[in-house]
Formats: sequence, C-alpha cells, structure tokens
Amino acid sequence: MRIAFISDLHSCLKALDDVLLDCEKRGVDKIYCLGDVIDMGPEPEEVVARLRDLSIPTIRGNHDSLDENPEIPLLRDIQDWTRERLTGGAYEWLQSLPFSIIEEVDQLRLLMVHGSPDSITEGLLAETPSEKINAWLEQHDADIILAGHTHVPLVRHLRAGIAVNTGSTSIPFEEADVIPPIGLPYSDYAIVDIRDSTPSIEQIRIPFNFEALETAVEEAGMPHAEAFMGTWRR
Repeated sequence: MRIAFISDLHSCLKALDDVLLDCEKRGVDKIYCLGDVIDMGPEPEEVVARLRDLSIPTIRGNHDSLDENPEIPLLRDIQDWTRERLTGGAYEWLQSLPFSIIEEVDQLRLLMVHGSPDSITEGLLAETPSEKINAWLEQHDADIILAGHTHVPLVRHLRAGIAVNTGSTSIPFEEADVIPPIGLPYSDYAIVDIRDSTPSIEQIRIPFNFEALETAVEEAGMPHAEAFMGTWRR
C-alpha cells in the first residue's frame, strides 16, 4: 500500500496537479490532504474543486477558515480576496473539514493532523521535543503522525513511532517560523509505503512551474501580485 500525503496547497492548482501526476507515476494507491487548501495563491476555488472531484480525504488547516485576520496588509488583502472567490459551496466544504483523520492500514495506525495533535497552528519541527511527540503517539495509539503547516519537510524516528512533516506542495520554506519566509522552487510531499505492516517513508521533491503560477496570478487579478511572486528563491 503506497499512500501519499500532501499539504499546504495554498490555492496553487498547477503545483497540485503536478504533484498528483507525480503520485500516479510513482504508483500511489491513495492520497490524503493535510490542510491549508486555500489562501496565499491565485486559484482557491479551482483547488477545492480538484480535491472534491477526486474525493481526496482532507483535513482543515489554519488558513482554510479564512478567519485569521492578519495584521500584515498583504496577508489580510489576499485572505479577503480569497473569501470573495469561493462560490458553489466551496467555503462550506472547507468549514466542514475535520481537525484530524485516523486510518488503520495493514495493522498500522496513522494519525493525520495539520499542525499537531494539540493545535492546528502548532508545528511539527526538528526542534519539537521527542518526549512531546512520543506522548502524542501514545495518547492516540498511533504508529505514525503525519502533519504539514510548517512548509518544512522532515522525518523523525522515535521510541513510540514515526513523525512525518510533508512540507508544502506550493511554497516549501527554507526555514520554519521566519518572517518573511523564503520559498524554495519545489513542490514537496511524502509517501508512506507499507508492506507486511512495515512502513518506509519517501520524501518527494519535484520542480515548481513558476511560469504557470505567474500566469494564474495575473489572470486571477490577485492582490499584491509582485510581492507574492517575490516570495520564492529561484
């Protein structure tokens, strides 16, 4: 069983489609999305539609409620613009998403969250104490925790199980919790390959199509377009 985990799509349809195509090429059997479907990108409604059309199980990220009301004008304006773009039940679908998903695959229990099992905005980081992650695994009787949110991929093997951060399909960061962030020119996601109740973790990184994103930003009339496109290191 090969399961892909994507996260932090942030309204970038081309990045999502490229990752979905890569999943197909790698023989993925199922895909889960760990949240932050929208905001900070030009195609919120289109990304929601793609997930819904493909029936990809999805959890809610901190951006998906569109209620953070950030103080930074760029973030606030894009959030407001994103809300106006959502029609056809897309906003209601986002609000209905669960905080977490638990699945059992070949005797392994997978716990999926956006940030951490405690909070939608708490990151799973290299610096997160091992004792804390072990406690999460034991509390939820999980073998693997899978999260996004930080935009920085990682895998940590611990006493109680494995912790995986998928990174971001749209804006992988050079470092977590740095303002302003520095985006890297890739799309990141993770595959968990489970055979005979034994998991192996693959961290996948594929090139990012800037030309397609620039075209989508221009056509959508997204606010602060120049500043937004300046996020990435090319």
